[in-house]
Amino acid sequence: MPEWLITISLLVVFFLAVGIPIWIYESKDRKKRYDAAFGGRDPLEEKSFYEECFQSRGIPADVVIKVKRILEEVLNDDLSRLRAEDDFTRNLSFFFQYDSMADVEIVQRLEADFDIKITDKEAGDAHTVEDIVNLVWTKLRHPAA
Repeated sequence: MPEWLITISLLVVFFLAVGIPIWIYESKDRKKRYDAAFGGRDPLEEKSFYEECFQSRGIPADVVIKVKRILEEVLNDDLSRLRAEDDFTRNLSFFFQYDSMADVEIVQRLEADFDIKITDKEAGDAHTVEDIVNLVWTKLRHPAA
């Protein structure tokens, strides 16, 4: 057997031996943190999420639902128990532990999908789901803002 093939085989075995236990640990830890953040809450359909959290604020349902879908896609998780007051610097901070670039990707997706521009300061000041929805809605109503 060629030496390069032995080296590659050993590397694959090493990465599997190390990677799988880390992946299992992170999966269990993420589920534990997810349950702690959302435990005791009933899941909401998109329409109910909008009605319960944002309808009284005059923000259109399509904006709220689109923001929520972007968060779900980027964070790669079920956010049916998400609420407006959930905070990415507090109870939802664990999402960024597993993907340190998720916050950047969220901003990029919001900008692309809504055709808006979000400054670094605005992104840094948006901690809660409510903050993010309000930021997007403000940008849509006042593009120069």
